[in-house]
Amino acid sequence: MKMKFFLFLAFFFSFAGLFAQEEPVEFYIIDSYVTPETPHIFKLTFFTSDSCTTKILFNNNKTYAISKRLNTDHKFTLNLTGFVFDSAFVPFYLIAKNKAGKEFKSEKFEVELPDDKELLQSESGGSIFNICLGGVSILIPSAGVYKPQGGEFKFSLSKQLPFITFGNIGGKYPAGYLALNYTYVFNNEFSNFLGITYKGIWQPGLIEYLALGGGVYSNLKGGYGFSPELEIGLVRIFNGYTLFVKEKFNWNVFLTGENANQIFVGIYAPFFSINY
Repeated sequence: MKMKFFLFLAFFFSFAGLFAQEEPVEFYIIDSYVTPETPHIFKLTFFTSDSCTTKILFNNNKTYAISKRLNTDHKFTLNLTGFVFDSAFVPFYLIAKNKAGKEFKSEKFEVELPDDKELLQSESGGSIFNICLGGVSILIPSAGVYKPQGGEFKFSLSKQLPFITFGNIGGKYPAGYLALNYTYVFNNEFSNFLGITYKGIWQPGLIEYLALGGGVYSNLKGGYGFSPELEIGLVRIFNGYTLFVKEKFNWNVFLTGENANQIFVGIYAPFFSINY
């Protein structure tokens, strides 16, 4: 009886060990950034869900070894002196090999470059394109509709300018940001709205991101209130630019004003913010 029991345990743990080896390796980015001072250094810290050797495919053209021994904690640095890029956001993939010799590749991550013309140069003129696109992103407002409670839908234009971002999630989006907001509503008693908003960002996987937050606003005519909002990043249209749709509610609590629902479609880009 005891022999059968021990044989069962040996079989169970052997099977469990085999199953564990088939589990995919997960990558968890802790920090990913390029130092603003020269020489610019790309610094990356991450850990894996299993002990692995790791390497990185950087900018889709060169692979570098990171951990040559099995480990769960990994650090990598790369001096970018002499590198030139055609985008302010540089893609990279992480590749891990577990103790069974099976390889796993991460999703695409991106690291943002500091504003330095020595890094953003290319014969194709990609850097000039990104600079122009960045300027356009400041000028183009979000288009939407504004509906006061008990009223009709009215056309509106809005502009959101992130000025402080916090952390990152894989180098693709910040963990959260503060933004200034201005909205103009056509043919409405209260046409101008100015406010400040904080939003946290998550990446659920099926969409680019989900942002939830709120802030305070004024209608510049004595009305003040709170404005909770939900923003969904739909698709990345250029490196660093994401098309989004946003639902926002103005809840007036002080003096004259009106409660209203707002829906916007626009482009999110954090290029001109200060990172923390």
